[in-house]
Order: sequence, then structure tokens, then C-alpha cells
Amino acid sequence: MPISAAEFALLCAVALASAAVQGFTGFGFGLVGMSVLTLLLDPRDANVLWTVVALGLTTCMWWRTRRHMRWGLVLPLAVGMLIGLPLGLWVLSTGSTALLKRLIGGAILLVAGYSLANPHVRPRRLSPWWGLPAGTVGGFMSGISGMGGPSAVIFLLLQGQDKEGIRANLAAYFAATVVVKLAMIGLRTHLLAWDHVAWGVLLWAPMLVGVALGMRASRGVSSVAMRRIISALLLVPGALLVLG
Repeated sequence: MPISAAEFALLCAVALASAAVQGFTGFGFGLVGMSVLTLLLDPRDANVLWTVVALGLTTCMWWRTRRHMRWGLVLPLAVGMLIGLPLGLWVLSTGSTALLKRLIGGAILLVAGYSLANPHVRPRRLSPWWGLPAGTVGGFMSGISGMGGPSAVIFLLLQGQDKEGIRANLAAYFAATVVVKLAMIGLRTHLLAWDHVAWGVLLWAPMLVGVALGMRASRGVSSVAMRRIISALLLVPGALLVLG
């Protein structure tokens, strides 16, 4: 996976910006990063490289937000991820996902649009085990595209989590996803190479700067305002998946 000096400089900028979005809202690292990386690299290389960078990001965010985490919400998401991720990685290495990505994108647009139009709506307080299908979809999307956050975000929004809860529970879910994904990529698909690890670790420095800036910027934002920001941001992956 050859990367020129100019491309590495651009990757550093993308890592900083993507991590800042994740630090601010709790998700968006894959969304922002993969939308640029797929223009520079083969989609498979981009997916694996960004997963290596995400290992440092998710570990950092989980440690900083762990006191707000709720195992009762994270566990169903993680179990679902274990179902969806292997399927997504298999499809990544073998098949086409166009129709399924459009269907998932349409569902994301509907929920995000409703949440954006009704920011003060009372959460439905669904059973935490609705996290199981949310995690399954998220795991599948993480496997095929590196954008596994939207379904988990929607689940946490419907649970009525405040901004700290959303960020903490997502951090734990993403950390588990990244660890399992890297293990599966290395052991089952053989897509992981030392180039991915080396370049990914080098990108940890700008990533850590970005996540610190994003978390600092979010301190003065209310939970209602954060819900609006997150809902608006969800429209982007939804549109990208539908237009695909």
C-alpha cells in the first residue's frame, strides 16, 4: 500500500478532522474519514487502515468517558455486532452490497429526519435488547464500509441518553467493534498487512489532537442541541448510502 508524502499529509488532516467530529458528537470518524479515503485508496485498504487508526481513537474515548457508560445498553449492541460484523467482512471480500446499503440508508434518513424535526420528542424507552438488531446492522455496516455508527446512535437517541451517555456508550461499542474487526480481518480475510498497521499507528498523533479538540468544543453544548447536531449528521451517511 504505497502512500506518498503528499497523501500522508492529507491523511493526517483527515484523521484530525474525523477525530474532532467523533470527539464532539461521539461518532463520525468512519463517516468523515472513509468518504475521503476511498478517493485516495482502494476501498479495502481504506477500510482496514481506518480500522487501525480507530483502535487508538476508540480506546482513548472509552477511557475518558467510561464513567458514563451503561453496560445494559452496550452489551446488546456488542452481541449484535458479533452477529453482523462477520457477515459484513465476508461481503466486503466477496460480493456487492448496493441494494442493502440503499435500504439501510433509507431507514437512517427516515429516523434522522424525524428526530431533527422533533428534537424535544419524548424518547420511547425501548427495551435495551433493541440494541441487538441495532448492533447487528452496525456490525454489518462496519464490516463493509467502516461506517457502523448510525444504527447504534439511533438506538441510543431512542433510549433518551444525554450527550455524555451517547458518547460513552458509543465509545465502548466502537472499541469492542474495532478489536473484533481487526482480529477477524487478520485471521479470516487476510486483508490486514503490516503497511496498514505502520501507517495507521503514525496517524494516531493527529487523531489524538483531533479528539481532544472535539471533546473540548462540546462542553458548552446542551443535550437538545447535541441531538439536533447528531440527527443532522446522520443525514449524511443516509444520503451517501442511498445515492451510493
